[in-house]
Amino acid sequence: MKRTQKKQSFGMISFQISFLVILALLFILLFLVWGMQENRKLANQYVQDTAKLYVEQVNKNITQIDRELIVLLGKSKDIAALPDQMSPQEEEYYHTIRMIMEQNRVLKIRYDEVDHFYVYARKADVLISDVGTSFSQSAKSELNENLMQLLAEERQGDSFTTRWLLLHTAQEDYIISRYTKGDKTIGCIIHVDDIFRKLEEDTENYHAIAFIELNDGRILMSNDSKKQYSEDLLLKNDHNGQLYQYRLNGLGQISLYVLHEGGILENVLTMQIVLVVLVFVLLVICVIIAYSYYQRLLEPIKRFTAGLDDLSDEWLRDESGKSSLIELEAANDKFKELLQKIQTLKIAVYEEELMKQKALLEYTQEQIKPHFFLNCLSLIHVIADEANENQILKITEILSDYMRYIFKDSGGMRTVAEELKHVRLYVEIQKLRYGENSFSYGEILEEEVNQCVVPSLLFQTLIENTIVHGFTVNQPIEISLYVTYECYEDEKYLYICVSDTGTGFSKEILEAIEQNTPIIYNGRKHIGLQNICQRLALTYGKSATMKLSNMDEGFGAVVEIHIPVKD
Repeated sequence: MKRTQKKQSFGMISFQISFLVILALLFILLFLVWGMQENRKLANQYVQDTAKLYVEQVNKNITQIDRELIVLLGKSKDIAALPDQMSPQEEEYYHTIRMIMEQNRVLKIRYDEVDHFYVYARKADVLISDVGTSFSQSAKSELNENLMQLLAEERQGDSFTTRWLLLHTAQEDYIISRYTKGDKTIGCIIHVDDIFRKLEEDTENYHAIAFIELNDGRILMSNDSKKQYSEDLLLKNDHNGQLYQYRLNGLGQISLYVLHEGGILENVLTMQIVLVVLVFVLLVICVIIAYSYYQRLLEPIKRFTAGLDDLSDEWLRDESGKSSLIELEAANDKFKELLQKIQTLKIAVYEEELMKQKALLEYTQEQIKPHFFLNCLSLIHVIADEANENQILKITEILSDYMRYIFKDSGGMRTVAEELKHVRLYVEIQKLRYGENSFSYGEILEEEVNQCVVPSLLFQTLIENTIVHGFTVNQPIEISLYVTYECYEDEKYLYICVSDTGTGFSKEILEAIEQNTPIIYNGRKHIGLQNICQRLALTYGKSATMKLSNMDEGFGAVVEIHIPVKD
C-alpha cells in the first residue's frame, strides 16, 4: 500500500506542478494584457492631468492679468501723464516712457506666457512695451506695426472688461489682450507657439498635437503641426488617438491630441505585446509538454492506481487493466494478490471490533440494573417486616413501573421526557427509603428538549451518584437537574447539568475520572460515572463530553454533559 500511495502522490504532484505552471503563465498573460490597457489609461491620464494643470495655470494668469491691467490703467500716473502729441525728439517724456517700460518689464517677469506688455496712446499714436517704444513716424517691427494698426482701428470708448483678440503676422499668430480707458490702452501679447511649445514640452515623451479652437470656429496650430495635419482631420478625430479639450478664458478652448502610434506610449505597448507573445508561446509549450508527459507516463500510472481503489472481486479478476510498462504490470499482479489478503483481514478485524463494542455496551448497561434492583428488594423486605401494607402497596407499585422501564430495551436510546419520568420514580423510591425531608429534587428544562433522545438511564445514574455520594443523614441536600440547548462552533448540543449541595467530589474521584482509572470510595469500586463516560464515548465518540467539578472546595458537586443533537 505504501508503494501505491507514493505512485498516487507522484502523479498528483506532477499534475499539480503542471497545472500551477500553466496557471501561472496564464495569469501572467492575462496580467500583461490587463497591464497594456492600464498603461494606456495611465499614460492618457498623465497627459490629461499635465495639460489640465498647464491650462488651469494659463487661465489663472489670464484672469490675474485682466485684473491687473484694469487696476494699473486706472491708477498709473505715468500712463495718465502721456500727452496727446509727442515725438522721439521730445526728451521731457523720456522719464515717463522709461517708467512705463519698467512697469511692463515687472509684469512680464511675473507671467511666463506673455511675450510683451504694452501701453498704447491713441492720440499720440505711440506704443510703449517692455522692450522699447514705437512712434508712428519711426521704424517698427512687423508685430508692433500690426498691433498699432489693430489698436488704432478699434472703436474708441472705455472698455468694461479686458478683450482678447487674435493678431496675425506674415509667419506668426499672437493673442492680444487690450483694456481701454479714454484714449489709453493697456494689454499684453502672447505668442501662440509659446503655449503649444509648453504643452509639447510637458508631454515630450508622447506624440501630441496642440491646437486652439477660437470662439468663432477658427483653428490655431503651430507651424510644424500645420505641415503634417489638417484642421478637419483633428476636429473629426479620425486619427487613432485621444483628444483632450480645456476651456481657455475669453478665447475658446485649447485641445491636445495624443497619437497612439508614436512616443513612449508606443514603445511601452510594443514591449508589452512582445512579452504577451513570449508568454503565450511558453504557455503553448508547457501545455504540449504536460500533455505528452501525461500520455506517456501518468496515464499508465493512473490506470494502474485507479484499479487499486476498487477492492471488489470483479476488479481482482479483471484483465483489461494491463499496462504497457513492464514494471507496472508486475506490480499490478503483486498488488492484486496482496489486496485479496488485506480485504479478508479488514473484514475480520471490523467484525471483531463490532462485537467488542456491542459486548461493552451490553456489559455497561447491565451493570446498572442489578445494583439498584437488590436495594429495592431489600427495601421491600424491610417494609414487609414492619407490616405496613399501604407502604408495601405503594413501593411495589412504584417499583413495578421502575423495573418495567429498566428491562425495556436496555441498550437503546430514550427521550428526555421518558428519562425524566423515570427519574421521578427513582427519587420517590429514595425518599421512601431515606425519608421525605432527607433531600430535595428540582428540574429546570426547556420544553423543546423533551423529545431529544439520550442514552437510557443517563439521568438516573447521575441522580443516583449524587444521592449515594452526597447524601448524609444529618444534613439534607438539594439536587438540581438542568437541561437545555446550547450552540457553539456551529453545532447544536444538549446541555445536561446535575448539581447538589453535598460534600462535593473528592480529589481522588476527579483525578480518577480525568485519568480514566477505577474509582475506589469507602473501600468499594464505583462504576456509575465511568460507565457514563464509556457509554458516551461508544455512542458519540469525541463529540460528547462530561466534566466533573465542585462549586467550592469540599462543597457542591457538579456534573456537566454535552451531547451533540442531530436533527
